Amino acid sequence: MRLWARVFLGYFLIVGLAGWFLLRVFVSEVKPGVRDAVEDVMIDTANLLAELARDDLLARRLPDGRFAASVEAYRQRPIKAKIWGLEKQTLDFRIYVTDAAGIVRYDSENRAIGEDYSNWRDVALTLRGEYGARSTRDNPEDEASGVMHVAAAIRDRSQVNDSSPHAGVRTEANEHPGRIVGVVTVAKPSRTLAPIIARGERAMLRHGLLLLGAALVIGALFTAWLTMSVGKLLRYARALSAGQPATPPSRGRDEIGELARALAQLRDEVDGRAYIERYVQHLTHEMKSPLAAIHGAAELLAEAELPEGERQRFANNALAQSERLQTLIQTLLRLAQIEQQRALDAPPAVDLAELLAEQQAHLATQAARKRVVFTLTAAPALPAIRGDRFLLGLALTNLLQNALDFSPPGSVVECTLARVAAGRGLQVVISSGDKDLAQLVGPQVSIIDTMNGKRRDEAGVLAEFGVRADQMLDFQTLVGDAVDNVPGVAKVGPKTAVKWLTQYGSLDGVIAAANDIGGAVGQNLRAALDFLPLGRRLVTVRCDLDPAELPQLPDSLAPLTPQLPQRDTLIEFFTRYEMKSWLKEAQRLEPSQPFPVGHSASTSASSARAAKAVNTASAEAASPEPTAFPTPPEKHYETILDWPTFERWLTKISAAPLTALDTETTSLDPLNARIVGVSFAVAPGEAAYLPLAHDYAVAPAQLPIDEALTRLKPWLESPQHAKIGQHLKYDEHVFANHGIALRGIAHDTLLESYVLESGKSGVRGHDLGQLAERHLGLATISFESLCGKGASQIGFNQVAVEQAAEYGAEDADLCLRLHACFYPQIAAHAGLAYIYGDIEIPAREVLFRMERNGVLIDAEALARQSNALGQRLLELEAQIYEAAGQPFNINSPKQLGNILFSKLGLPARKKTPSGTPSTDEEVLSELALDYPLPKLLLESRQIVKLKGTYADKLPKMIDPKTGRVHTHFAQAVAVTGRLASSDPNLQNIPVRTAEGRRIRAAFVAPPGSRIVSADYSQIELRIMAHLSGDKTLIAAFQNGEDVHRRTAAEVFGVSPENVSPEQRRYAKTINFGLIYGMGQYGLAKSLGIDNLSAKNFIDRYFVRYPGVAEYMQRTKEQAAAQGYVETLFGRRLYLPDIRAKNANARAGAERAAINAPMQGTASDLIKRAMIDVSRWLSDDLLQSKLIMQVHDELVLEVPEAELDLVKEKLPQIMAKVDDGMLKVPLVAEVGVGMNWEEAH
Repeated sequence: MRLWARVFLGYFLIVGLAGWFLLRVFVSEVKPGVRDAVEDVMIDTANLLAELARDDLLARRLPDGRFAASVEAYRQRPIKAKIWGLEKQTLDFRIYVTDAAGIVRYDSENRAIGEDYSNWRDVALTLRGEYGARSTRDNPEDEASGVMHVAAAIRDRSQVNDSSPHAGVRTEANEHPGRIVGVVTVAKPSRTLAPIIARGERAMLRHGLLLLGAALVIGALFTAWLTMSVGKLLRYARALSAGQPATPPSRGRDEIGELARALAQLRDEVDGRAYIERYVQHLTHEMKSPLAAIHGAAELLAEAELPEGERQRFANNALAQSERLQTLIQTLLRLAQIEQQRALDAPPAVDLAELLAEQQAHLATQAARKRVVFTLTAAPALPAIRGDRFLLGLALTNLLQNALDFSPPGSVVECTLARVAAGRGLQVVISSGDKDLAQLVGPQVSIIDTMNGKRRDEAGVLAEFGVRADQMLDFQTLVGDAVDNVPGVAKVGPKTAVKWLTQYGSLDGVIAAANDIGGAVGQNLRAALDFLPLGRRLVTVRCDLDPAELPQLPDSLAPLTPQLPQRDTLIEFFTRYEMKSWLKEAQRLEPSQPFPVGHSASTSASSARAAKAVNTASAEAASPEPTAFPTPPEKHYETILDWPTFERWLTKISAAPLTALDTETTSLDPLNARIVGVSFAVAPGEAAYLPLAHDYAVAPAQLPIDEALTRLKPWLESPQHAKIGQHLKYDEHVFANHGIALRGIAHDTLLESYVLESGKSGVRGHDLGQLAERHLGLATISFESLCGKGASQIGFNQVAVEQAAEYGAEDADLCLRLHACFYPQIAAHAGLAYIYGDIEIPAREVLFRMERNGVLIDAEALARQSNALGQRLLELEAQIYEAAGQPFNINSPKQLGNILFSKLGLPARKKTPSGTPSTDEEVLSELALDYPLPKLLLESRQIVKLKGTYADKLPKMIDPKTGRVHTHFAQAVAVTGRLASSDPNLQNIPVRTAEGRRIRAAFVAPPGSRIVSADYSQIELRIMAHLSGDKTLIAAFQNGEDVHRRTAAEVFGVSPENVSPEQRRYAKTINFGLIYGMGQYGLAKSLGIDNLSAKNFIDRYFVRYPGVAEYMQRTKEQAAAQGYVETLFGRRLYLPDIRAKNANARAGAERAAINAPMQGTASDLIKRAMIDVSRWLSDDLLQSKLIMQVHDELVLEVPEAELDLVKEKLPQIMAKVDDGMLKVPLVAEVGVGMNWEEAH
């Protein structure tokens, strides 16, 4: 039997027998496992049905009540056995209910209704309260009958006040007082379990056999791997024995490797001996010739009559033959003694310099013919090399020949051309990332690295390396070049080289002062003195080629200017190599249009455009790229520099049905920006720029800004002249700064894009440059290309008018062209048209007024709060140090991690990408439940945030002109339609902490006014009730009940008046958790309970509110089918990951699908409330004004004289914004106070 077969057979016997034994054990456990799992389901079902049946049993409506309608779902509950193939196996129970007298009042099979079961053992015991929800499976009577029974007592708790939040959760009966009014019994014939058990056994056997088969396959592969090396060794030995060339199968240090090396050594010895034998045979043949010649010469010499001349010739021949024979004999003796002398013979020394000179002479002709400068330089003292001189020479010849063969002709042509071109007065730019070429830099030679945009001219070399360009050669000699294998001076880096060259001027100066340089680096320098001249030659870029051998440079640069592209050739090339983006651009090229190579989309097109970019969405997903863009119109851009042109364009915009408007300004802050220029567009491609405040040194004369704006004011303030722009809320502020109330705003491309494609796959923002590239295929002029960026950025007033005109006119032109692309798509969908025209466009005007109004801040109160927070931080710091046992940097994640996880030994919940334990807020929040130090750290972080973001920063944000803080509302950010605010961010002020409430208290009303807050009550729960259509939930809202208390009563099985505060808190968490798609694990974590209790809470919730469960399932299916969900008013909320293959991503999208319609509808309602309230205030000429919108809350500043009217009308208006579409009423709770905190 072969070796591999014996090994595999042994493995098979061991694994097979062990696997079969374990498989038998596992299969034998299936039957009790299934019975236990069925019993668990029966107990759980009995408990739930006991709670569900109580009300119907007491009301005597069991056959027709809610219990009968729900019981079918419980009869088909799935088994919970964790056995392959049984996870979704449903069970068919028989369920019957008996009253307190033991009379059957309900039977799922309608066979025993009215019968007396009072003497039945499990019913009788349960009615006596001896057990509840306990299986009687092991009772001999049940075994005999072949039926499993589980009974649970139905208790009347209506008169019991149980404050425990766990009331109603399955426990023993004696834990829950209350009169027993009946029994729920769940029965399952044991014989019906046989198919399930058999299925489980088959599944276990099938998977076990698969695992056993996999183990045997692994064993076979292991056996093959183990015996493979032996097989290779056998084949190697056979090849050696046959005298064939072979490679050893292993060079490792294991036994196979040692055996292979032994065989190779034996083969070498055998080959050596055979060679010697053959050579000796050859020598014996060779020796015959000289011996015969000597013998013949001797015979001739013996003849006396031989002439003297012939005698001498024969004698010389005999002498030569004898010397030849002596040489052969010496060779023979050396070969005969080779075994003994091999280890003792020392090879002769070889002069490597002489050998190199010979090789250079041999290759000089080839090098000259290829025009390659070929120089071999030996170091002053080469080490002694011993070996066969011929073999060494042969090795060197091969190496140098290869180097010569693969060296391109004229390998230093680039450098020489640069010097020649510079000598002719041309400006030379070398495109390379090689720093070696920096030694070529001079007044007319610079280098640019196109990979990173770095430019190396004389100033650039000095800034980057610290030395002048003419010192770069010496710098590289000292530092060395690892890439070119030039070592330099040991331990000398760039800093030391710069220091020496600055002090001594050059490498020669450094060498001359070598004895004066101390320390280890000085010793290293002196040790390298002999090498430095050679090192300098090695790093030198040679520039001394014969100019006659160089390519001829043109006399001028005219022939090098870009020519028109070869469109057909480009299309063929891009098609061949699948360059799809460039192919589209080439296909759009006109015959006389240059190809736009290397363009990039603008991310910020002007100061105003940059401000507008703040309002862009950050959604990332995958919208298909359009296959074709509209043909761009011919451009006719003008610059308005005189009154006739101004009047002509004023006539144009007055007659145009829709005019695009854009401003170029001095600042990103809309309340402080001043106009630099204004752009108009009346048709695609027809635009103009009106410069008004460009004030650089040679700026052309411009129209007076005040007079020009005065003459534009009637048109700007006319509501009859329709206007469009990109983020016109910004431009409206800018005009307001000049005393102009902009009216007639009909469209905004920012909002059109937001409504149409926010959240879509592949949509990354709504900035004008992004929109132009995405929908028009155009690369716009970027703001940075005109003004620069960073510290060197200039204001737009310093931009040349010619460039500003092209830029500004393009902005206005793009708005019209994008509007033609967006608006037809919006108008084609009634829901989107309503969201855009009736919500977003009017809301834009309301937000403008709110930003303009601002809010009054009590700076002194904030200063006191800042001081108090600082004191609290000092206290917390001391407590943190005490809990940690030592002082440390609280803001250092590394030090904090060492304290928490190394010193204190707290469990590390998760790790950072670098592998260290994380100390983020999520980890600390989890640890804070059990340990004091994380709790202190969380409080410290929150106070630091409040102090830095609000208490210290808000007073600095007060506008000196108005004395108020003006936040900026971003309308086009969240895909749900929610608003965001910045500078300051009003959305993130905590409301549940005392510190956060004190920050809100600093938002105050001026003397004679009050702050009024109107907050929608449970708006998202009300929307969920409407969307789900759940009758119980709708009835609770229609009757004005506390929905959280009602939910607690339903879930915990108590009357609403007996719900404890803790139970209401649990119900509130469940209500809002389900809105956000929370499962049992999230609920368990939020409430601090076990997963089973959390699951029971959710199960009870869905039993009481079945419409909610149906809504969730229906919404997920709808989202998966169409890729988005909609709000009540038609806003589309796209879900790019709803069909993702990744389960986590898909589950997240499903949770978002459930929540998005509620969040989106709530945002639509609060925007409608803003619009209606603002319209009411304006129409009735009230002095009250909207100042803030935060979450579901509107905040107003109301004069005391209007306070009663506002308190009465405000909730009425907010309650009617749904136009009666909701099945539940909207309720707005109104509060009044001197500050925001008092009013909220």
